[in-house]
Amino acid sequence: MIADQPKRGRPKGSKNKPKPQQQHQAQAAEKPWTMPIEEAGRRYYGLGRSASYDAARTGLMPTIRFGRRVQALPRAIERQLEEVGQSQTQRAKRDAGA
Repeated sequence: MIADQPKRGRPKGSKNKPKPQQQHQAQAAEKPWTMPIEEAGRRYYGLGRSASYDAARTGLMPTIRFGRRVQALPRAIERQLEEVGQSQTQRAKRDAGA
């Protein structure tokens, strides 16, 4: 090995740890923007195939249409469920104080 050439590999003391911003981007990349209605109904609501499509048709499940294809929006579903959980928590606190 010639003395002028840099050593290969990573420098000592450096770890390949992702930065916080990269971690956030990786987590966001893992969660899909859309998913099939059947899968979303089963995962988030515990519904079967027909009930999932009924929930999407009536507007209870957030969806988006791409031509003839309809997909569920998992991020919107999670926000919706968080809001419901927060409102139930606030109601429980209010009822406990009364």
